[in-house]
Amino acid sequence: DFGAFFDWGIQKDLLVPGNQQKHDVKEGLDYLVRVDIEEGSNRVYGTTKLGKFIEASKFDIKEGDKVKLIIAEETELGYRVIINKKFIGMIYFSEIFSPVKIGHEVDSYVKKLREDGLVDAALQIQGIKNLDYSKPKIMQYLRANDGICHLHDKSDPEEIRKIFGMSKKTFKSAIGMLYKDKKIIIKNDGIELVSK
Repeated sequence: DFGAFFDWGIQKDLLVPGNQQKHDVKEGLDYLVRVDIEEGSNRVYGTTKLGKFIEASKFDIKEGDKVKLIIAEETELGYRVIINKKFIGMIYFSEIFSPVKIGHEVDSYVKKLREDGLVDAALQIQGIKNLDYSKPKIMQYLRANDGICHLHDKSDPEEIRKIFGMSKKTFKSAIGMLYKDKKIIIKNDGIELVSK
């Protein structure tokens, strides 16, 4: 009733008191926990209530910046994250193209600084730089597969995500640019290198 004990890699478990749990914790799951010291007693305790420790709205980052984020919590829309250990943000399920796990630190990019003090982040670089990264990936796949790929601009987004780790929108833009550069042919049943 008074809290939960966390295994944090040393002999003595870390107590996260009930009043320091954002949501009731469940046995066997991973949580992002801040370790703190209780005033007066100097006792070490943990908290999953991270909001009060995170800065809000005084951004020293801007849209497009590369940042480090820690995956903090799964929500209905995606994952709540902590950016540069200072800001609370979000990466949405629709923009996650590779597996993520709570507690992992990953490179990311600032997509949008919101008026409510939160940050929308993306695991992929945004805009034209994303296409510069995506085009070689597609060319590499084609060269490794006899110059042929069964995916095209009407393929299932999930399959594109699985093979290339990118959104359908990015894939379509990238193959459009490769077609314009006369590097590929777009067919009804896939794409093909101009010279195999």
